[in-house]
Amino acid sequence: MRRAADAAPGPLSALAAALTTFAAHALSGRKLAFALIAEPVDADTEKARQPYRAALAGEIGKRLAAAQAAGYVPDQDIQGRGAGRSSARSPKD
Repeated sequence: MRRAADAAPGPLSALAAALTTFAAHALSGRKLAFALIAEPVDADTEKARQPYRAALAGEIGKRLAAAQAAGYVPDQDIQGRGAGRSSARSPKD
């Protein structure tokens, strides 16, 4: 994901590359992606997968922040959105 985003020519392309790469990998390994991101699990397993989720949210957040700074996407609270939560907003927000 990082490699694809780093190869992109600009911040919006980097965000798109990161999201597309993540989606492609998630679709090719659906059970693993679900297990790492959303599957209900016990507390120990949840703790073990937190570094993965934090890294994923951090990488996407970094790309989103760069696209925001360049004026390509509307400002929004990136840190206030938890890993795995939707960041969809209406155009009126």
